[in-house]
This record gives sequence, structure tokens and C-alpha cells, in this order.
Amino acid sequence: MDIDSDPEADQEAQDVELVLRQAQEKVRLVAEAQERCQEDQKRKEEERKAQIVAATKLAVEQAVELAVDREWRILLQVSLEFLWL
Repeated sequence: MDIDSDPEADQEAQDVELVLRQAQEKVRLVAEAQERCQEDQKRKEEERKAQIVAATKLAVEQAVELAVDREWRILLQVSLEFLWL
């Protein structure tokens, strides 16, 4: 029997090749899933940063508005006190 024409060895080689291709496909799928996960995490981080910026801007606008309102009340109070003199 010739070693090069061993059907059992040929079948084993084909089985090994199939398992190797399947493993390579799984590795590719896992790498794609990891990439999608990283992109999703990056997108969520950017959204979180945008929310923080928006909340900060709103807080600053509200603080300015309160300061202006307070200033107007003080001016009104001083004006009224001046009128009562």
C-alpha cells in the first residue's frame, strides 16, 4: 500500500482543514463582534460627552439668568427705596 494514497489519511487531512477553516471563521466573527462593540462603546462615550456639554451649557445659562434676575431685583429695590425718600 502506497503512503501517498492512504484514504484514511486523506480524510483526516480534509477533516483537519475543515476544522481549521471553521476556527478561522469563528475568529473572524469574534473580531468583527469586538470591533462592533468597540464602535458602540465609542459612540456611547461621545453621546455621554455631548450630554455633559449640553447639561453644562444649560446650567451656565440658568446661573446667568438667576444672576440677572437677582440684579434686577436689587435695582428695583434700590429704586423703590429711593422713591420713598
